[in-house]
Amino acid sequence: MPLNCPLCHAPGDVLYRDLRDRLFHAPGQWTLKHCRACAIAWLDPMPDDLARAYENYYTHHESPAPSGLQRVYRRLLRLTPLYRERERLNLMFLDNVPPGRLLEVGCGSGQRLAAFRARGWQTEGQEIDSRAPEGVHIGPLHELALPESSYDAVVMNHVIEHVPDPVALLGECRRLLKPGGAFVATTPNLDSHGHRRFGETWVALDPPRHLHLFTPGSLKAVAGRAGFVHAEVWTTGARAVSIALGSLALQRQGRYDMLARPGLADSLRAVLFQLRATDEECVLKATK
Repeated sequence: MPLNCPLCHAPGDVLYRDLRDRLFHAPGQWTLKHCRACAIAWLDPMPDDLARAYENYYTHHESPAPSGLQRVYRRLLRLTPLYRERERLNLMFLDNVPPGRLLEVGCGSGQRLAAFRARGWQTEGQEIDSRAPEGVHIGPLHELALPESSYDAVVMNHVIEHVPDPVALLGECRRLLKPGGAFVATTPNLDSHGHRRFGETWVALDPPRHLHLFTPGSLKAVAGRAGFVHAEVWTTGARAVSIALGSLALQRQGRYDMLARPGLADSLRAVLFQLRATDEECVLKATK
């Protein structure tokens, strides 16, 4: 049975057909549909076995050491406003918020939680992956029955695109927030320069793990459906280099190894892409 738009239930138009997993090689083919009215996209059909799609996911491995060119780029980056933007993004734009109790949904290796703890936050993490660090809440967020109104901040970095019901997930995050608490989520921008540039080889399509893809407008609509009255959405290109590296590899060879060290040519192209890309990710910030 075909799936419809999660917001308005329209059947949607086909954006891409016969998509395959070009990063981790989970078996299957998928269609990506798009709602003209809501500007949200979704996989049809949804994967039958989501766990299999994450067997070799990048959070299970250490990232390779940076190349000499990457080290030079990072030094030069420190001299630009982009460095400050990236630092703020890594802290989920809570750098000017007084520390309190924070929950990261989909915390992965826990690296971001450590950064928040260093700034005085009392942190907790949630993951569905049993290989998550010790002390993390393991299991789907809605099944954990965490106490209502418990957190001053709830954050999600590239999580909402992975879940079957984004409205329900944001609703649970809102339930967990204290009155006046902040919710921040980041996700790829379907209406980005990168998607227009690379099309079907845009790495952020990432079938079958990305079940939904959002524009700024559709992300704000999801937040509204979840009960957030005060919400704003903006875009950032602070991490555009990584989008370019993955997309260039897919465009050239039809696959992408996230742990491989990029070549010189792709590294230079990615830096040039960074100069033009200002909207690769959507940032949603809402208060309860």
